Amino acid sequence: MLEIYLGKNTQRNQRLMTILNTYGLRYTYKCPSQLTKDDVLHLFMKAPDCFELLSPKLLRYKRYERIKVSELVGIILKQPENHLRLPLVVTKNQVFPDISPDELRTFIPREIKRHFYINSIFKDYSR
Repeated sequence: MLEIYLGKNTQRNQRLMTILNTYGLRYTYKCPSQLTKDDVLHLFMKAPDCFELLSPKLLRYKRYERIKVSELVGIILKQPENHLRLPLVVTKNQVFPDISPDELRTFIPREIKRHFYINSIFKDYSR
């Protein structure tokens, strides 16, 4: 099952939700404004580099050697919608920041893709 954190772009969010619902992908929606410290740390653990999840504004902290992880998490929690690269998709082992509708299609199981492809062929053929 996927976890999805949506951003402020309503058109993009709508396209993502349409894809999720059209293909019957199982997901849970999580509100970025309700993130906790543990949630952010969990996201960091799943990312190869925690700075991939952060907006360009926060990348300056990557150069700071003296910033603590707890301080960085505190900054993120003040405005998660602005400080994270939303929408985020979280799988069992990975987190994918700033995901586009086209990239979301990679999570569709092959069997479902095949089913939709075959149905589209027969639909076109029956005309």
